[in-house]
Amino acid sequence: MDAESLASVVDQERRREIGLRRAGALIVRWGADDVLVPAWSAAPAAYLRSDIESRASSGFRGRVIRV
Repeated sequence: MDAESLASVVDQERRREIGLRRAGALIVRWGADDVLVPAWSAAPAAYLRSDIESRASSGFRGRVIRV
């Protein structure tokens, strides 16, 4: 993949993410270490759980999907 194609893909991804955020979606990005090292994933997981619970109890009209 050349630099121009890579820049186009990154720009498309950025635009999708902006659209999702504007629609009220919570976007979470992580790398392999964040998932494979339990100590590194504990704090973000707790934050996400509390955010999901607050959205569900605040009249959020979207779908909360727990995995």
